Amino acid sequence: MKGRIFSIIIVLLLITISFTLATDNSGNYNGEEEDSNHFEVRDTKEPEEDTWNVEGVVDFFDEENLFEASQVLCEDDDGGKDYYDKGTTSGEAHEYLAVEGYVEKVDYCDGVGNLVEYYCYQDAVYFEYRAIPGGYFCFDGALMAYPECTDSDGGEEYYLKGTTTGEAHEYLALEGYIGLDDVCAQNGQLHEYYCFEENVYFRAVTPPEGYTCFDGIFFPEVRTSCIDTDGGINPYGEGTTVGYLGGETVNIEDECDEEGRLVESYCLDDQTVTSITLELEMGYECFGGEFIAQGDCEDSDGGRDYYTTGYITGINYMSFLQGSETLLENQSDYCDEGNLIEYFCTGGYVQYTTNSPAFDEECSDGAFVSRFELEEQGGDNIFERLLDDVWILNYIFR
Repeated sequence: MKGRIFSIIIVLLLITISFTLATDNSGNYNGEEEDSNHFEVRDTKEPEEDTWNVEGVVDFFDEENLFEASQVLCEDDDGGKDYYDKGTTSGEAHEYLAVEGYVEKVDYCDGVGNLVEYYCYQDAVYFEYRAIPGGYFCFDGALMAYPECTDSDGGEEYYLKGTTTGEAHEYLALEGYIGLDDVCAQNGQLHEYYCFEENVYFRAVTPPEGYTCFDGIFFPEVRTSCIDTDGGINPYGEGTTVGYLGGETVNIEDECDEEGRLVESYCLDDQTVTSITLELEMGYECFGGEFIAQGDCEDSDGGRDYYTTGYITGINYMSFLQGSETLLENQSDYCDEGNLIEYFCTGGYVQYTTNSPAFDEECSDGAFVSRFELEEQGGDNIFERLLDDVWILNYIFR
């Protein structure tokens, strides 16, 4: 009996040795029927190719466990490095970004001459500082071409007040897109703005003998007639009329009345000043003493309210000047590098200003707030936080 058991054990050992020699270290059988006996050792079963969808999401079911992996890919809704379209880039932050994890970054203007353009790089959110090229300006996260320079009085016209709009000439002390009225300087000279080399420029001109500078024009010192600086009944130009009214010398500016109509002053004859009320024309509204093209603009905080976060909907004024009419929809006032970007409606179109807070204020969530107010989150007072910081420093350095 013992001999039989010993024989069985010997046979089993020989079978085991034979099988071991027939296999390699990878676990693959080296016989002729390799395909039918192939197996691999894995932590989890590899998903089939058709389990991957375009968003990079894997849903794979196993009999023993459920494997779900979400691969977040970077997405840029303006298609990449598109400097002329504002975009939002979302995904995992690049390792060189100052933040970690999932982020959503919106293209913006940094206020110092650059466009900050976010895009996808190595399947992660990255950015580039794009210097603003000549002929362009940065507005609301995109580069826009300056409109052509225009002068409402036709050029160097010293006896008619005009407004010149366009990109500032390199020799001006201003930069960017500007609109400037002809004005009288403190030294009595006329600063006549006009278009020069397709940019806004000016010439300082001394009035000729017998004239003085008044409201942006040459005006006779001994006035013997009525003068209207915008040339008469001109609803599309703001002017001042100087002459006689009721036996007295007057100067009357064009203005908008409470009902939004234009009260246009002009010369009735060579001596007398009068005015006429003009009803609004279709597609225009009265603003600053003249008719301007009307947009459809709504601002929830009512205008330049720096202490209320507003939301604005309307046509971007700069895009209107270019003829593209880009719609900003429910655009919020926001903080940028500590400054407040305040949107408001002007003449039915959306414009904005960049404003710095006072020493006792800071920009928070699209509005200026007092540094000393009780904070809503957590109810901590800034003084209490400062005291805590002082206590910690004293403890460290005692």
